[in-house]
Amino acid sequence: MNSTANAILKKEAFLYCVLVLGLTLAANLSGVFELIAVSQAAPLITVLLLLLFRPKRKETLLSTGMTKLGGLRWYVIALLSGIPVIIGFAAAWGLGFIALPSAHEFSNGMTMAAYFQVIAQSFFSPNMLIVMTLFSFAEEIGWRGYLQPKLTQAMGAKKAILITAAVWAVFHYPFYLNGYNEDGIPLVTIALFTAMIFPLSVVMG
Repeated sequence: MNSTANAILKKEAFLYCVLVLGLTLAANLSGVFELIAVSQAAPLITVLLLLLFRPKRKETLLSTGMTKLGGLRWYVIALLSGIPVIIGFAAAWGLGFIALPSAHEFSNGMTMAAYFQVIAQSFFSPNMLIVMTLFSFAEEIGWRGYLQPKLTQAMGAKKAILITAAVWAVFHYPFYLNGYNEDGIPLVTIALFTAMIFPLSVVMG
């Protein structure tokens, strides 16, 4: 690929990063709950905005892989991706950065076991699973469907994976700083999340 084509790809990737991070930051600074919620789909929204100003929109959109189901191993990887989160939580708990609530903090005599059961039921409820699936889809179309392929063509797979991971991580920072996760210390949460994102990005390729 010639230098002109490389420069174009880099500019497109840079513009994408600026827009997606800018939209997310602006939404979080607005303080409007609806905007903050919708901005979680900013990676996909930004792709659609950029496609409005370029030819062969349909071909480019299809090249993101949004119409493909993918192989079984990727679904297994998606399920296993929760392991680093569990390890990170356990490490933070062991180091004293976070503390589990004691039994007397629960109302109506709720035990720790009951507390975790409520959390698990909420996390795996149909509504939560649908929302998580939709926002995950919206993110992946942007990160590994649009941004990473452009970076790979311009500078190779290794740099593309690392840059995509960095943008992916930074994208979530405004949400954490804005109280997305009310438990724990935001900076510790950000550090644990970032530590998870990079190895996960390598595995996802």
